[in-house]
Order: sequence, then C-alpha cells, then structure tokens
Amino acid sequence: MPSRHLRSMVAMVSLVVLFSIPGCAGNPGDKKGTTAERKNVVIQINQFKVHPAVVRVPAEGNSIVWTNYSDLLAAVSFPAAVADDFTCSDVRPNFVVNGPLMESITIVGGREGLWTPCPLKPGTYEYEVHLFNSTGNRYNAQLNFKGKIEVGP
Repeated sequence: MPSRHLRSMVAMVSLVVLFSIPGCAGNPGDKKGTTAERKNVVIQINQFKVHPAVVRVPAEGNSIVWTNYSDLLAAVSFPAAVADDFTCSDVRPNFVVNGPLMESITIVGGREGLWTPCPLKPGTYEYEVHLFNSTGNRYNAQLNFKGKIEVGP
C-alpha cells in the first residue's frame, strides 16, 4: 500500500493534469457526450457514468487520463488485444494484461488519476469502468459502464 505522502503527491499531480490539459472532460459545449478531437483528454469517472462517454484524439502523441470523482474505487479495462495497439511495448505500470482483459491499477476515489502509458494507434477502442467498494470486490463490481476512444489517422 503506498504511503500517505505518495498518495497525496499522486493526487496533486492528477489535479495539475486535470486543470492544465486542454480538452478537459467538463467541456460545456459537449451536448452528446462526445468531445471534439483533442490531443490530451481527461475523462471523469462519476458515480454512474464516464464523461465524456466518447473521446476523440489524434494518432500522433495522444494522451488520455481518467480521474475518479466517484466515492468508490475504480478500474478501467480493455480487451487484452488493445495492449498491442499502444505505441510502446509495455503497458505497465498502470495496466496489465490479465487473461482476456487489459486491466488498470485501482483508481482511488477523491480525484486520483490514471493515464495511458503511451499513445494509442488509430482505431476505435471500447473500454469499461468498474466501480467497487473494496479491493476484495474488484471482480464483483457494484457498477459497470462503458466508454469509447476514437483515435484518428
């Protein structure tokens, strides 16, 4: 378990990222849950959804951050094959391939963040967010909801 100091530092870095990256999830012009294409995007995990539900990023140098605003623990999962669609050879330390899934580390509530290890290649990627109340319930999530990442050519 990380020290309180380390968790505080991660939370502070997440807040800096949240407020400094253009394309923040709180886009007031977003009426349909989809963002315009942006290089860096923050996706908010709320109590019952991700916002925006669909993000668009360019193929060159894209970066995606999920920030957990819910009261529960969260994890993000993709099909395992998505690991091959990242431009880097290893998705660790934030993700790991576990059987048919590529799963994230646990994202603690209170605005802690998770980010992609490197840019994604062009394509469309669906993912799921799982909310659970304790690490023992990670695979027995209370809530599950989906999101989509569209990476342009």
